[in-house]
Amino acid sequence: MRKTITGLVLLFFIVVGNVSAQKIKGAVLAGTNLSQVDGDEVYGFYRSGWNFGLAAMVPLGNNFFLTIENNFNQKGAYQKKQYEQFVGDSLVRTGEYDLRLNYVEIPVMLQYNDKDILTGGLGVAYSRLVDSKEIEHGGLKEPYTEEREFKKDDILGFADIQFRLYRRFYFNFRYSYSFRPIRERLFDPQYDTSDDTWNRKQYNNSLTFRIMYRFNENPSRKQSDSKRRNQ
Repeated sequence: MRKTITGLVLLFFIVVGNVSAQKIKGAVLAGTNLSQVDGDEVYGFYRSGWNFGLAAMVPLGNNFFLTIENNFNQKGAYQKKQYEQFVGDSLVRTGEYDLRLNYVEIPVMLQYNDKDILTGGLGVAYSRLVDSKEIEHGGLKEPYTEEREFKKDDILGFADIQFRLYRRFYFNFRYSYSFRPIRERLFDPQYDTSDDTWNRKQYNNSLTFRIMYRFNENPSRKQSDSKRRNQ
């Protein structure tokens, strides 16, 4: 898989090398993720984290762009205390869960540009896990990562929307979801009963909100047209 991603990146830069540098747009992006991990028995987009990076947009005709990014992306899951379970006088479970997953990510996307005002796109991303931290029941229980770690590689699909705020500044919303599990986990019953254990596959599920600043772009076509009419 990493060879495939490397090949895509090399192909991208070959395409870039054959396009006039004046047509290529660059961008700086920064914002936040709201994330959850499907399959962890914790629900809701309650884990917040940073998402920032750089992008290059190569034109493919009048309205389409091939875009590649290089991002730092924080994901995971979070849940506050839900209950208190004791064994004798000892507190053994609280339902708390704190998972942090830090990725370096390379998204590749095909975008449609509507009059430099609204841009929509679909793409795939390769993520490499660089760091993880899992705390269960406020530290009362050993994290499951001691038994089974998260996979180092994650492949995601995503949908992306960008719209102009002011001049070269854009607001960016993205929804992404893992194509394949990032881990499988065996769950045991919450209480000491005869209930059976169960196994679930886990997937990254994220909402991203960012501000982007584009380089090498006219502030707006309307402004350019207005200047030409006034000359």
